[in-house]
Amino acid sequence: MKTVRGLNGREFEEKYGDNFKCVEFFADKKWENDFISGNCHHLYMRRGTKLPFKKCLKCRTEESPNAHTLFHTIKFYFVKRLG
Repeated sequence: MKTVRGLNGREFEEKYGDNFKCVEFFADKKWENDFISGNCHHLYMRRGTKLPFKKCLKCRTEESPNAHTLFHTIKFYFVKRLG
């Protein structure tokens, strides 16, 4: 994964400044090569009930972008607005 370099504060805020943008970034990185269900390892999915969740067509488990990652047990927003 490429690191974020050369962004000033304003550019960083535009790219990752709210929770939805952050979750979209994680979804893009997690499924950039293809979807693989964390539950049954099936390769086919459809859109989940909430964006950007994905739902396995075999086991019908919905998976969030942070599931089965370092952020799996996170229970708060990725980004907290200051001020």
